[in-house]
Amino acid sequence: MIPQLLIFLSVVAVLSFFVFKPALKILDGRRNKTSELEKDTENLLAQSEAMDSEYDGKINEARIEGSKVERDLIAAGEEEARSIINKAKQKSRDAVSKTHDEIAGESVQTKKDLSNRIDDFAKMIVSKVLGKNG
Repeated sequence: MIPQLLIFLSVVAVLSFFVFKPALKILDGRRNKTSELEKDTENLLAQSEAMDSEYDGKINEARIEGSKVERDLIAAGEEEARSIINKAKQKSRDAVSKTHDEIAGESVQTKKDLSNRIDDFAKMIVSKVLGKNG
């Protein structure tokens, strides 16, 4: 029985030294590597979330800037439209005033011409009414 116990202890010592310790060392290495990979994954996830947040912030800034540029362009367009309309109105007023002045001048001239020819018209009307050709 003692020889069997010695053989058993010898086999356990040999297995422990050549099998169990290396196997435990490999398992510990895997456990450590897994732990490191989990930490790296958490760090990468945190970096990804930070980058995503930064991206969202920049997108919002770009939207705000785009809205501001759009408002500025609309305001500039409206101002230019008002300017064009005002110029067209002024040009129209000038044309109406000029035409009015021309008509007034022609009216005065026509009245003078008719005044000068009124005697001729009166004679022609009288002769037609009285039946004379003159």
